Amino acid sequence: MATKSKKIARDAKERVKATVKDLADETAEMAREELDDGKAALRAKGRDLRDAAADEIDETGEAARDAAGRFDDDDYRHRAAAHLADALDGLAERLRQREPGQMRADVEDFARKNPLLFYAGAALGGFALARLAKATGREGADASEEDPDEDYPFRDDIPGYPDRKGRVTNGDARR
Repeated sequence: MATKSKKIARDAKERVKATVKDLADETAEMAREELDDGKAALRAKGRDLRDAAADEIDETGEAARDAAGRFDDDDYRHRAAAHLADALDGLAERLRQREPGQMRADVEDFARKNPLLFYAGAALGGFALARLAKATGREGADASEEDPDEDYPFRDDIPGYPDRKGRVTNGDARR
């Protein structure tokens, strides 16, 4: 009888081990699939962002080319703007040809070869982001019906702080 119990226990132990191994394998496979899906989604988002950035760079290059056209061909401003436009066109084309993961080395290489253009591009990018943030902020402010004073730290109960009407209080706020 003891041997039969041991055999049943051993068989149960093996079945549990097999079940746990199967569950672990299934879980690992599901995790791999989720990771692969996440990577694919990130790659797609990276490509979308890359294409949007290339489009912006193209537009900036066109603006630089337009600016160059406002000056005589022998004017240094014409040459500088035309050079900037050519560099931006090349950058946009390289962006479209590269995968997002490969672009870091390209950016470093570009910055080493053309530091002035790199900083000019960074400044233009900063200005573009600031304009975008400002425009987005305006749209949000127009659409909202919130109290504009809501974020201001009015402290009616602390001496020296302004109340909602702009008067400096002595701290004995009566509500």
